[in-house]
Amino acid sequence: MKIQLLVLILSISVFGKTQNDYSIRFDGTDDYIDFGNSTDFDFSNTSFTVGCWVKIGSLSPLPGIINKSDTNNYGWFLSIESNPGNSNHEKFRFSGTSSNSPDYFNVYSDVIYSAMEWHHVMAVFENGTQKFYYDGSIASTDNWNYSIVNTSTNLILGKKEGGSFLNGSIDDLQIWNVPLTQQEIQQYMYCSPIGNENGLIGYWNFEEGSGTTAIDLTSNNNGIINGAIYTGNTPPSSGNILTIDTVNACESYTWIDGNTYIISNNSATVIETNSFGCDSVIQLNLTITPYPNTSIIENIPSLTADQFASGYQWLNCNNDYSIIIGETNQTFTPTETGNYAVAISLNGCIDTSECIPVNLSEINDFKNNFVGVYPNPVSEILAIKGLKKLTELENIEIISSKGNVLKKLEEKKEIINIKKLPPGLYFLKINLKTDAKTIKFIKN
Repeated sequence: MKIQLLVLILSISVFGKTQNDYSIRFDGTDDYIDFGNSTDFDFSNTSFTVGCWVKIGSLSPLPGIINKSDTNNYGWFLSIESNPGNSNHEKFRFSGTSSNSPDYFNVYSDVIYSAMEWHHVMAVFENGTQKFYYDGSIASTDNWNYSIVNTSTNLILGKKEGGSFLNGSIDDLQIWNVPLTQQEIQQYMYCSPIGNENGLIGYWNFEEGSGTTAIDLTSNNNGIINGAIYTGNTPPSSGNILTIDTVNACESYTWIDGNTYIISNNSATVIETNSFGCDSVIQLNLTITPYPNTSIIENIPSLTADQFASGYQWLNCNNDYSIIIGETNQTFTPTETGNYAVAISLNGCIDTSECIPVNLSEINDFKNNFVGVYPNPVSEILAIKGLKKLTELENIEIISSKGNVLKKLEEKKEIINIKKLPPGLYFLKINLKTDAKTIKFIKN
C-alpha cells in the first residue's frame, strides 16, 4: 500500500532565461563593461552583425554603445551621433574604417533617439553593403567596399574611445559572425537566442542580476563589469528558452508530454510557444527511485522490516494506521494482539507494508511448549500434541537434517506415518500465519 509519494520538481533554465528580469545600467560618468580583445571580435575578413536593446537617459558627446575602435575611430563602433551640424544628429550610428583612412562608412537609424524609451538597434556589415535596423525595420544602408581594420582595443560596452560614456541601459547584446537577414533580426528581437545558434559568437542577456561578471551564453567571452549595475527595468523581449525540468520521483512519473516514465530519463523534450511566438524547449532530467522493500520478517512476537532504510514508523492497522509513538526502529515488538504495519522511508520515497496479524495469546501457548511430538525417538507413527489449540495453522513440514522439505501437510493432522523415512535426524516444522516452531525428532 503506497501512503505517500515524494516528488521533487526543480525547473532550471540554461542557455537562456525564463523571463527578462534584468538589464545593465550605465551612469554616463565612468561605467562600462570590458569583454577583452578576443580574436572572435576580429571582423577584418568576415561579415558580422551586432546589436542590442538600448534605452538612452541623456545625451553626451558621441556616447558609446558598443565599441571596438580606437581614439582615431579605426575599427568599428555603435553609438549616437552628437554633432549638431550633422543632419543625423542624435540618431543611432554604426560606423567603421579601413586601414586606409579616411575610408569609412556610416549607417544611421531613421529617427533620433527618444530619451527613456527602449529601442532595438541592429547593424549588419558585409563587404559592399552595410545596413542599420531600428526596431526591426531597415533604416539606412551604405555601399562601402573595404574591409574593416582590426584594432588592438578591447570590445567595450557603454563607452566610446575618443568619445564618452553612455548614460542609459542595455539588454540582450548579440554579436554574430554572419550577416543576419531582416527576418532573423526580427525573430531575435523578441525571441532571444539560446546561445548555441550557428554564427552566434557572443550573447549577453545580463540575467545574472548581481556580481561583476557579464556571462556570455555562448561560453566564449565573459565581460568584466566596471561600475555598471543591474536594474529591473527591461525591454519587452522574451527568449527562446531551454528549461531543464529536474524531477526526482518515486517508482514512476507522468510528465507534461503525457508519458509515464518508470526509469530515469534525461532526453525527453517538449516545445511550447510563449506569448511572443518564441519556442520554449523543456527538457526532462528525471531520476526514478524505487520504493523501499516492504517485506517484514516475522519472528513472533517481534516484527522486523527487511529493508535497511533511513526511517521507520510502525503503525496500528486496527486504529486506522495510527502512529505507534516511539516505535521508529527497524524491529518492533507488539505488546497486545493486533495488526501492524511499518512505513519505510528510503531516498525520499515512502512506502507502507501490508498489515501483519500478531496473536499474542496463541503465541504464548505456542512458545510455552503446549505443542510437542511423541514418541521421540520414533519408529513408525509420530504424534503431535496440542495441535487442536492452534487456530492459525498454515501447514506442517517434515525437514531433513540437510534442510530439504520431505513432506508438507496442509491440514491439522495429529498422527503422521513416517515408516518410510530412513533412520536419522529430522525436524518437524509447524507453521502458523504469524509464527513457526521447529521440533527435532529422531527416526529409528
